[in-house]
Amino acid sequence: MSNDKWQPFEKPYLQYYQDGLLEMMLGLMAILVGIAMQQDIVALMGGSLLVAYGLNLMAKEWITAPRLRPEELTAVSTPQIQRRKTMVFTVTLILGLALFLLTTFLLLNDAPVWLLSTLPVLILFTIIGVLVFMGYVTGNQRLIAYALLIIFAFVSYLVVPLPIYIYPIVLGTIILAVGIFLLRQFLMSHPRLAAP
Repeated sequence: MSNDKWQPFEKPYLQYYQDGLLEMMLGLMAILVGIAMQQDIVALMGGSLLVAYGLNLMAKEWITAPRLRPEELTAVSTPQIQRRKTMVFTVTLILGLALFLLTTFLLLNDAPVWLLSTLPVLILFTIIGVLVFMGYVTGNQRLIAYALLIIFAFVSYLVVPLPIYIYPIVLGTIILAVGIFLLRQFLMSHPRLAAP
């Protein structure tokens, strides 16, 4: 087994979603995006993904791995689950890269205003689609709930147009709070295992 931490599906503990760390990563990303929108720092939007993902990997290694029993690791590393999660990772990576390249191209080439104004909606619905897809494939129904929460926030913005950056910050705070609650539950129910 490779020791390369950047190949997530070779490490079963990275595929365990009941520790709340995924929610904390998503919440942190949303909050950083909201701050980036408020401060008009476009680079922070892309950087938020790298920051949150890096922190998630470290937390998985330090918090989750030492507390999972062998049978729990086996349950998340069957070949069928491996294939599903590899598919999720690949689709997410391709969509993320495509959106990043499209956004960069449009910003650097003075795209028409109407096209730039539709770009946030395109990104928003891509995120919703990815969350629903990930929730369906991985069986993590909370991801679908977060997608519905984003749709609710979008409709709320159409009805009560507060400053746009408020919505990702509020959504991120809610999702981060869920993650903290789940992490607390995980730590209480999974004491650190004795070293073999």
